[in-house]
Amino acid sequence: MEEEFDLRDLFKIIWAKKLIVILFTSIITLSMLIYVNLKKPIYEVKSVVKIGHINNILLENKKVLIQKLKLIYNVGNNKKTLNKDVKAIVSAIEPIKDLNNFVVIYTQAYSNPEALKLNNHVINYIKNEYKYKIDSFILKTNTSIKNLQLSIKNIEVFEKEKINRDIKKLKEQTIVKLDDRIKFYQNVEIKSINDKINFYNKKFVEYEKNIEMLVKKTTSNNTNAILKNIQLSNIQSLVLDIQNKISDLKKSRKEILQINIKKLKIEKEYILMENLRDLENKLLVRIPNKINKLKDSIVLEELKLENFENTILVGEQVLNSKPINSEKTLRVLVSFILSLIFSIFFVLFYYFIKRQ
Repeated sequence: MEEEFDLRDLFKIIWAKKLIVILFTSIITLSMLIYVNLKKPIYEVKSVVKIGHINNILLENKKVLIQKLKLIYNVGNNKKTLNKDVKAIVSAIEPIKDLNNFVVIYTQAYSNPEALKLNNHVINYIKNEYKYKIDSFILKTNTSIKNLQLSIKNIEVFEKEKINRDIKKLKEQTIVKLDDRIKFYQNVEIKSINDKINFYNKKFVEYEKNIEMLVKKTTSNNTNAILKNIQLSNIQSLVLDIQNKISDLKKSRKEILQINIKKLKIEKEYILMENLRDLENKLLVRIPNKINKLKDSIVLEELKLENFENTILVGEQVLNSKPINSEKTLRVLVSFILSLIFSIFFVLFYYFIKRQ
């Protein structure tokens, strides 16, 4: 009963001051009604932007990009509000959680076209801001491709031609010269030595016969005997000289056969087995492998040109047909309830202060 009595007393107090409550509540509610009707509608445009990349590396770190855009467009600056001079503002730039390459851009204006225009301006700014990186990447990659193609051309035109010239030189000049020298030793030098040996052998036989004839020849005349001995001595000297010459010629022939010709044959064999084989291996194996590696490098560079993208708009920009501040009824209702509660509280507070 005491609680019921207290509530009745409170109600009587409020009822006694009902004019104050009604007046205060009406003024606040009417003010809010006028405010929401006079306030210009604000429209918001939302867009999701995918940050560009080069070879899966973002053109800019998402956090850095957001901070840069906020600084440029004064996002979060309380002074940056819509008024007669500022037709549109960037209201927020937010990341998308767990997606490192997506950013959400919000713009507000008194009309959707104005909000959309500013939203497009932000997107185009991002595209143009990092376009130089893409242009530089494309230029660098195309230059690399051209250099690789030029390297292939140089190999096919100049390096191959040089190897073919070297092979031809070895076959038609170096080896031919070695063969000519071998033939010269065999057909000229050896033949000349053999002819000389044969000549001296004939002379040797002839001198042997002369010696034999002189030995068989007898004489009682001292003068003739002396002449005979002188002749024998001369012929024996000639025989000894011929023997020495034949020995020297045989040594020369042996030296030509075992040293000069053998050395030339070894040199020729080395050229055929090492130099010529190395050049042919280079022409048939190493050069094609080198060209194939360069072609593979070109393919990789061309693939790079397929793996880049500038900043793009993902999907369509979201335009609200209704203003974001269009909840007039809710605002008026809330202001009515709050003003009513505040006026009742004020009446009760005034009553209790007055009682004391």
